[in-house]
Amino acid sequence: MIACNDCYHCYMMKSCEGSRYGWDNVNYTNNMDNYSGGDSEYCYETTAAKRSFKNIFTFRTKLSQNLFYSMFCFSCQDCFGCIGLRDKQYCILNKQYTQAEYKQLVPKLIKTMEAHQEW
Repeated sequence: MIACNDCYHCYMMKSCEGSRYGWDNVNYTNNMDNYSGGDSEYCYETTAAKRSFKNIFTFRTKLSQNLFYSMFCFSCQDCFGCIGLRDKQYCILNKQYTQAEYKQLVPKLIKTMEAHQEW
């Protein structure tokens, strides 16, 4: 670790702060269980997140925020269970929704997933 502060069980990290269980990250802040990425904040269980914010259970995301269970999404925000999107917002399973629909459906999805111990 180089120039890291308050990191726990982190390896090959540079300029990271407040991270837990990370490996091969650069400029990560307040993240947990992350592998390979840079310039991201408040991410959990991500792999290869770059310039991302509040992504959870994602793989290879870039310039994205508020993604859940998504992969290969670039310049996206507020997406759930999506794959291969670019410049999209308020999508669930790659289907476009309005902001109101998205904000109504996602809590229902999470509640169902919690009931089945999938969340």
